[in-house]
Amino acid sequence: KSNLQAISKKKLKLVFTGNIGRFQGLETIIDAMGLIAHRKDIELLIVGEGVEKKRLIEKTKKNNLNVKFLNYQPLENVKQIIKNCDIGLVTIIPKIYKYAYPSKIATYLEQGKPIICIVEKKSEIAKRMNDYSYGFNFQFGDKHSIAKHLIKLSKNKRWKKKMSQNAYKAYNKFYS
Repeated sequence: KSNLQAISKKKLKLVFTGNIGRFQGLETIIDAMGLIAHRKDIELLIVGEGVEKKRLIEKTKKNNLNVKFLNYQPLENVKQIIKNCDIGLVTIIPKIYKYAYPSKIATYLEQGKPIICIVEKKSEIAKRMNDYSYGFNFQFGDKHSIAKHLIKLSKNKRWKKKMSQNAYKAYNKFYS
């Protein structure tokens, strides 16, 4: 519990939960965090395990990025971690959206968290998110747009309340 409270309230906190594998394509967000490494008020928390974890940890340490990794956690802990963050992250390498709909989306929305999704615009994930206004969509590899947007979100948090309400409404409509 104590390390959960240690997550500062002043930061813009992004969270990614789940498998840290090849299909998640976390490279784009890690590269975006690299572009804003000087912004210590923007933090990414990655919770889980997977084949790419060790390599991503090495990359974030080497470049001194504001990215923290937590090992696998029970679902109740994950929900608490999500609740303490500002925005959930969903990222899928191109073309995989046709075969996958990450369950983490429901978990983020249940906690009233908007999402940033890095997935094709034509995917059901992006369409639903845009229709119900609970997040921001970026294309795979577009680290510059993501970095700029994270700075914008951290400077002005007016987006948060309405998007949180929309996230919760979408959860109740599609997942409850």
